[in-house]
Amino acid sequence: MSNASAVTPRTQLAMRQESINLVRRARVGDQNARGMLMVVKQAAVKGNARARMSLQMIEEYIRRNPGKEKCRMSFGCTPVVQQIINRLHSRMGGDPGSYVRAVIEEVPQIPDAHHAAVPLANNGDLLHDKGGKPARSRDGNPRIKGILNKLKTPQCHEAFMYGMQSCNRPLNKLQPQGEYSPDTHSALHIGRAVGIARKIQAVRLPNVSIATISPMAAWELGE
Repeated sequence: MSNASAVTPRTQLAMRQESINLVRRARVGDQNARGMLMVVKQAAVKGNARARMSLQMIEEYIRRNPGKEKCRMSFGCTPVVQQIINRLHSRMGGDPGSYVRAVIEEVPQIPDAHHAAVPLANNGDLLHDKGGKPARSRDGNPRIKGILNKLKTPQCHEAFMYGMQSCNRPLNKLQPQGEYSPDTHSALHIGRAVGIARKIQAVRLPNVSIATISPMAAWELGE
């Protein structure tokens, strides 16, 4: 990875303009821009020199151009979807039971799994077993196990796992096997949201590539 001091003035100018664009897009609710800002911050914390430079540019622009209004993170949603996400935030407690109830009831109503993934990633570990080791089986993580236990049928279980394992694909491209009922579709949507949330959590860990969640972000940051 190149040192920040080796970045040419022309590249610095392009990085500054991109930093400004990211902040502007995020302020109007662009979910991709919000995700990129998060990835840049995480990479800067890990010591990525180019990300640190980008983060300085972002923070400088924010200081000089404060937002005109204070509001909750919108994730690029409509007001109705934002209300659902707010409920999801408020219903998720510290225990797996309350987490599971919130996920089962709220996530299927959110059209884009990326919108649901951010609060899921910020409310409870999805990667490890009770002992803190990486979960090796489908029900090794307590929160995922709780969701599976609450799904109604084996077909829903399979749809959930399929959605989680195929979370990088658009929802309309996923074709679960067996009966495609409303419950199966909901399970697929929940699984995909959980899968994206797992990727967000993974990229926050030390020595995990940014490409885990976004190959494009990794490329832009020079990883």
